[in-house]
Amino acid sequence: FTCCVADQNGGGLYCIISSGEIELNEVIMIGCSALNGGGIYTSIDNIGKLTIKEQCLFQECISEQGKGGALNIAIDGGILNIEKSMIKKCSALNGGAIYAQITSMQEFLIDNEVYFEECEAVGENLQSGRGGAIYINLEQNAPNEFIIGIGVHFLLNKASKFGRDGFVYCKNIDDLEPDMRFLFDVFHDSYDKNNAIYGTEYASEIQLGTTQRIDYDLLSMMLPYFNDTIYISEDSSIATDSSKCGRIKLPCLTLSYGRTKVITPEWTFETVPSNNEGSQRVNHTFVFFKGIKITSPFETEADNVILRGALNSEFSSVTNNAQLKFGNQGQIICSDIALWQKQQISQQRGVNQRLTIQNIDIILPVGYELQMEQYLLEFKKAEVK
Repeated sequence: FTCCVADQNGGGLYCIISSGEIELNEVIMIGCSALNGGGIYTSIDNIGKLTIKEQCLFQECISEQGKGGALNIAIDGGILNIEKSMIKKCSALNGGAIYAQITSMQEFLIDNEVYFEECEAVGENLQSGRGGAIYINLEQNAPNEFIIGIGVHFLLNKASKFGRDGFVYCKNIDDLEPDMRFLFDVFHDSYDKNNAIYGTEYASEIQLGTTQRIDYDLLSMMLPYFNDTIYISEDSSIATDSSKCGRIKLPCLTLSYGRTKVITPEWTFETVPSNNEGSQRVNHTFVFFKGIKITSPFETEADNVILRGALNSEFSSVTNNAQLKFGNQGQIICSDIALWQKQQISQQRGVNQRLTIQNIDIILPVGYELQMEQYLLEFKKAEVK
């Protein structure tokens, strides 16, 4: 689609999806324009579904007097999935790349190598210039559960007013929980935090019980996550090692990183109590979804450590135990000698530890199993002699 023009909506495509599904693979739209949705205007209702994937490209698409330079999406009950695609140099008054109006939905997911580059929200009137890459309008009583995932990348987008990479118009910003909506790593040193993600709430001050937040910096509500219960998964489509990881909706990717996310520090020779009676306990729980791989020794100086598989009440897709896989150098070390004693830093005794393993299948390295088989074979030969 090159230089397609519509005087109303949908420069390249105009589609109403009510009960069917449209999937776009390797679709390229360059220089398309319309009043709304320079590339695509779509309404997704009921059980309708729109999937955009496999290196789709929207470039230099424009909504000159409206919303959604590349895509204008109205969703009421349906599903939107965008992955492995790029939106570049698109512009609109609001939502330079994407404008989405959500009344209800089954799923709204943008993730897995999606790039927004040099998109822009333009305009100087009071109602424009917001959401250089994405503008999301959550209608009255609309669900908040849209996801802009860990695999989304923003580069050199602009907004003449607020929200260079994202803007959300919603009833209540507290209910929005921005941490749960924008999962990519906003704390990475390479991410420009200036005018990045903003929002406005439309509920009255009486409904909110406080001053209404208009053009509010949502990054101020996004804080690094720490907890003594940390979720971990080897599934890189939902997990990452970042400042925000460790929660159910954004697990850490590795145990070695996950253990840095606990609130209560492990004991050291300087802090360990000399008498355990009545003293504080350090309790850490690591919950594995699907599975993880341990590639280096895991040793802790906490009092109580629980390693367990996730439950169905935590992740609805759980049907089996989580897999705990060991690499060649992977170990879980349980010792009555504290780490500082082994290192001969101090002879101060450690605490009496308790390690609990639940709902986990242990997978040993293939080489280890072969070594054990060889050992047993040689042992049997020795017995015969």
